[in-house]
Amino acid sequence: MTRVFDAPRGLVFEAHSSCEHLSRWWGPRGYEIAGCEVDFRPGGSWRIVHRAPDGEE
Repeated sequence: MTRVFDAPRGLVFEAHSSCEHLSRWWGPRGYEIAGCEVDFRPGGSWRIVHRAPDGEE
C-alpha cells in the first residue's frame, strides 16, 4: 500500500513513531492508549496497549 501525505517527511515519521503523537490518532475511535513503547532501531520493538471506553485494557 502507498500513501501520500501533504506534509514534510520528518513530521510524518514523527506522527508514526512518537507515543505523544500516536496517542492522538492510533486505534479505534473512543479508545485511548494506556501504554506505548516505540523503538524502531534495528533490534528494537514496539508495543501499544489500548484502553476501551469501559476502562478494560
